[in-house]
Amino acid sequence: MMADNVAYVASALNAATAGAAAPVVYAGFSQGVAMAFRAAVRLGGAGVIAVGGDVPPELLGDASATFPPVLVVRGERDDWYTPVKLDADLAALRARGASVQSVVHGGGHEWNGEVSAAAARFVDRLV
Repeated sequence: MMADNVAYVASALNAATAGAAAPVVYAGFSQGVAMAFRAAVRLGGAGVIAVGGDVPPELLGDASATFPPVLVVRGERDDWYTPVKLDADLAALRARGASVQSVVHGGGHEWNGEVSAAAARFVDRLV
């Protein structure tokens, strides 16, 4: 069913960007991080903003998967996306050759103003 989800994202993306040449940066929060990674790897993109969620293991296990630049963000008080998960994701992405930045903000499992500011800086560097 993941293929159906990626196909849906491709369809929505084609409709939203018809004729546009702007780069696409996928962003996801919590469970949405997995879909952001899947879309970026399977459909191509300028980057991924991953907030409070981990990299899907099937992508890390796929030797053909190429990762765009990634911003990985977790909250200092996030009990779900732990420091251990963050460190494992950073190591796995770097081992796959991805350009990776990470930010730990002062909140919990949330997308807050600190995350928005970090995301804006990341996008500014990409485009």
